[in-house]
Amino acid sequence: MVTIPLGIGDWESVSQNIPRLKLNNMYLTKNPASADEFSRVCRPSLTLQTTIGDGPFYGAYSEPGVFNGDWFVVSGADLYRHTVSTGVTKLIGSIPGTGYCDMVGTIYSIMIVRDGVIYRVFDDLVTIIAMPDNKLVSSVASINGFYLFGVIDSQRYYWLEPASTVVNALHFASAERIPDNIVSINRVGDEIWFLGDKGAEVWTPTGDVDSPFIRTPGRVYQDGCHANETAVEATIKGLPSLIWVTDTKSVVISQGQPIKISNASIEEIFKSATNFRAWTFRHNRHDFYVVTCSTGTYVYDIDNGVWQNWESYEKTGWRAHLGFQDQDKTYAVDSIDGSVWKLEAGPTDNGEPILQEVAGFVPNYGKAYPCYSIDVTANIGWSSDYDVEPTLEL
Repeated sequence: MVTIPLGIGDWESVSQNIPRLKLNNMYLTKNPASADEFSRVCRPSLTLQTTIGDGPFYGAYSEPGVFNGDWFVVSGADLYRHTVSTGVTKLIGSIPGTGYCDMVGTIYSIMIVRDGVIYRVFDDLVTIIAMPDNKLVSSVASINGFYLFGVIDSQRYYWLEPASTVVNALHFASAERIPDNIVSINRVGDEIWFLGDKGAEVWTPTGDVDSPFIRTPGRVYQDGCHANETAVEATIKGLPSLIWVTDTKSVVISQGQPIKISNASIEEIFKSATNFRAWTFRHNRHDFYVVTCSTGTYVYDIDNGVWQNWESYEKTGWRAHLGFQDQDKTYAVDSIDGSVWKLEAGPTDNGEPILQEVAGFVPNYGKAYPCYSIDVTANIGWSSDYDVEPTLEL
């Protein structure tokens, strides 16, 4: 009997005329009893936690120590605060625009950047932070109580001192080691990473109030950033990390220096894709980087180094397109409406089927042979009704 090797990732190449080898709505876990030492497990299910606004969502933020870990979400053009301790959701202001939001916070406030404008959230009030000469902002990061704002189409960034609400016109510097523009600013541990459209450079705090940040010698890299929305800060195996889609549409992860994690299939898909955004979460001892774009949702399992495709039933991509970790729980916001999902290990997405697909093949270089039967060993789940069998299709 011939064993059919199953795919360990989702792979296709239109340019090389290679058909898709599917790993859809699944991820790998190690299983020494399996022939290839892997089991293919269903992705996290979506259970409706609450509904906030009409959606879709353009930003979601929660951080321990920032306003007691409450959720701040942008549903459509409205900003809501969900108080975790009481379960109460409150509309606190408007964040007008059409783009995705960059959201960070300190013990003093939360800053939201949307379509170049900075919004400050404090005590359930939303105000606009004016930039010198009305400059538009590409991204925001925070470290040691400071906020840093990158200027659109510029190498320049400004900093805002702790507890201050006015950006001093003289509080700026330039990330000019590479002649490009700042796309994204991110805090990685005790470092600040400036991702430009052609490369990246690293700065560190100095403790000097007049010049609070300084460029780190020898920390310049040639991996630019395609879009600020793809740059995600994460803690991977206890180490601070940064993951982003580069200017060449590859994907890199940095734990000190960038290392490419995308493969030829992902890069071919991303080449023509648009409307990128990303987030990370941890589930069942696996760390996932989730990229949603115009062609679907592509998930990198950092522990196994494998890409897979996730999607909601009869949808292009996974509805959980943005989200955050709240201690040991993970929540995601919807790409279509105002649903807020809790990620769990269940058989359905709030009653909708999760279509799991895996492909394999046996190469045959000689004459054709008939195949009269295929034996499959699988756990296809539990039925909610004794008269209804779970479905397995070949």
